[in-house]
Amino acid sequence: MNREYADKLISLYPEMFMGVVDGKTPNYFHKLYNRVLFELQLNFPYFKQFEYKNVKNPFKFGFSCGNGWVDIISELILKIKEINQKTGEVTYAFQVKEKFGGLRFYPTNAESTKIWDIISEYEKKSFEVCEFTGSTKDVGLWRYGWYQTMSKEYALKHYEIKKDTGRIPTGVPFEDCWIPNKI
Repeated sequence: MNREYADKLISLYPEMFMGVVDGKTPNYFHKLYNRVLFELQLNFPYFKQFEYKNVKNPFKFGFSCGNGWVDIISELILKIKEINQKTGEVTYAFQVKEKFGGLRFYPTNAESTKIWDIISEYEKKSFEVCEFTGSTKDVGLWRYGWYQTMSKEYALKHYEIKKDTGRIPTGVPFEDCWIPNKI
């Protein structure tokens, strides 16, 4: 996922991606510092050299998935934020990625079954959305090599590129590389 989309997602609920201080939840000043630093880094490249001081960020891996899932990840973050606002807790994201063709969202401290149910719901939804384009039309699973969820249109382009570069041997048909989702 590109930086612009990642920053958009983080700005929806900065506390989720903030981290911990000495093993404890950050206090008001840590949160304020991180929020201000995030905004400065977003708008002024000079501030990218500054680190979140005294904060260990558990969100080490960034967003390891395509731009097409921005909308479903946004919805997921906002639903978790809504639950957290009602309970007064903060759920921290450890990792957000694609695995075996689906979205994986790993929190560090989600104890609520509601949060786990929402995460599960959106992980299932990801199999209906192209990871690269966000399309919900003719979505299926690319299964030649790395499993990825993609639309047929995107998969055909992907197939041609891989074929032209020799990463798919001659004679392997498109149908062996991509299968449509069964509805």
